[in-house]
Amino acid sequence: MKKITFLVLIMATWITSAQETFTVDWDQSVGGDGTFTIAVGDTVLWVWANGNPHSVTSTSGTETFDSTVLTGMGTEFELIFNAPGVTNYQCNVHSNMVGAITVEQTMGVDEKFARNVQVYPNPMENELSIMSLYQLEGYEIFDMNGKKVGWGAGDGTYTSLNVSYLKAGVYFLKATSVEGLQTTKKIIKK
Repeated sequence: MKKITFLVLIMATWITSAQETFTVDWDQSVGGDGTFTIAVGDTVLWVWANGNPHSVTSTSGTETFDSTVLTGMGTEFELIFNAPGVTNYQCNVHSNMVGAITVEQTMGVDEKFARNVQVYPNPMENELSIMSLYQLEGYEIFDMNGKKVGWGAGDGTYTSLNVSYLKAGVYFLKATSVEGLQTTKKIIKK
């Protein structure tokens, strides 16, 4: 019985921390927002989201890589991250395209989703962006009393929202992935 319990525990850990591939749309709109946290064995696939020349080049940290400068919409560069640590990277053509990949020994799928949903700017004025390594199904915005005051469909890994209708205050944004994963982020409207 102890062996069966142990095997079930091992399998549950393996399933919740299975290796995944994450796609990053790589173009000038990324700016400094190419920062994510993944687990050992996960793959990051950078896809050129426009026809401009770009590179994906490590600048410091655990991993060393360089795609060289490549051109063409849909061009891809991928890397499997095999060691825990932090690696900073950039595009050698566009100095504003930077990020960091933090690799942890193990992470469950729920934790990866929660840690990799980014909302900015925060505090916000009229526009809010949601960026995620996972495809977003949708979002909901709640006020401090729990009343739903906004919602909409996700738009891939990057969703832009018009929040001009919100009054100044504190809100909560619940993001849902196409896989059904959910996380809630506190947002502030100026």
